[in-house]
Amino acid sequence: MFENAMARLVPVPPYPLSSDSSYIASLDGLRALAIGLVVVGHIGLGDVVPGGFGVTVFFFISGFLITRLLIAEHKKYGRISIVNFYKRRILRLAPALIVVIVVQTSIFYVQRGFVPWGDVFSALFYFYNYYKLFVGQQMQPLASLWSLAVEEHYYFVFPFVFSKGVQNLARFSLSIVALCILVLLWRFILVYKLDILSTIGDYPFDATDCRIDSILFGALLSLVAEDMIGARLARRLTTWFWFAAGLGMLLATFIIRSEEFRQTTRYTIQGLALIPLFSCSLFGTQFWIVRALLEIKPLVWLGKISYSLYLWHFPIQYLFLFFFPSASLFFRFAVCVPAMLAVSSLSYYLVEQPFIGLRRRLHNSNQSANAVIQEPQTETS
Repeated sequence: MFENAMARLVPVPPYPLSSDSSYIASLDGLRALAIGLVVVGHIGLGDVVPGGFGVTVFFFISGFLITRLLIAEHKKYGRISIVNFYKRRILRLAPALIVVIVVQTSIFYVQRGFVPWGDVFSALFYFYNYYKLFVGQQMQPLASLWSLAVEEHYYFVFPFVFSKGVQNLARFSLSIVALCILVLLWRFILVYKLDILSTIGDYPFDATDCRIDSILFGALLSLVAEDMIGARLARRLTTWFWFAAGLGMLLATFIIRSEEFRQTTRYTIQGLALIPLFSCSLFGTQFWIVRALLEIKPLVWLGKISYSLYLWHFPIQYLFLFFFPSASLFFRFAVCVPAMLAVSSLSYYLVEQPFIGLRRRLHNSNQSANAVIQEPQTETS
């Protein structure tokens, strides 16, 4: 049976190294794997499934894709439209986020009789990670929104910086490398000099200043692939040796259990490991089987709804445990996973899709003015 299924896989050609705005279906497959880790870890298997790594993969994809699209826009029009970048970001992310916050706030009010406005505003305006760290949260179902804050902080700054550095991508790439090193050093200072783990233990995991390098490593891959010398280096990474090396590095980060390691070096090693893994999976000629597996229709569909699934999985589980606090792990999976998929599908088709259409119309209305290129509809945080 397995051999027959493998025989039905159609070879998928490698995607071009040079940046463009074409849709990369394999990224949806990677998003599906990432959201699977997050959901399974949060439902109850966090001790054996690296759910936090799923968020790291999302960060890497965001950095890679946003940078690739910005490079493609500059190549096509000779400039970056910052205004339209933010219009597209708002239309892509805000509608589904607002819906989940409104619904969860209403449920919280019915349960408790009041609204914790600090939680609401910090989630809406993307500073929930720092609010959660320094103030504390009351609306537990919104806990996963910390990662959206990290990504939005990146979006606030990166387009401006990129528009200044795009003329010399090699120098800009070196600046990204230097920033990744500085973030690593900052985590070491926090953990070993400031003893942050004994005061705000989650800070290295949640804070933007500690996690931004997970996004920057993805941006670095796009930048390196665009540079002529870097492209040759990226091609050399597309071998089974480097694919195995990347997997080995990832396994090491999961095996080493030291909390100091996990909150300092782990994120850097994982970011470095993802570079050859992504290079092989997307650009390696001999890795067609990896792309074919990533582009299986159920995985691609799951990747498409991954943003809504990320928003809704925590509130649904929280509501389930409110009514069934002693539910077994099996019962939790049996009820929560179908409910998460159903609600997330409704969110994707009824909330996300209409605004994706509006974003396309925005592109069409500005295309004659050379304002912006089309973004793939599956771009997510």
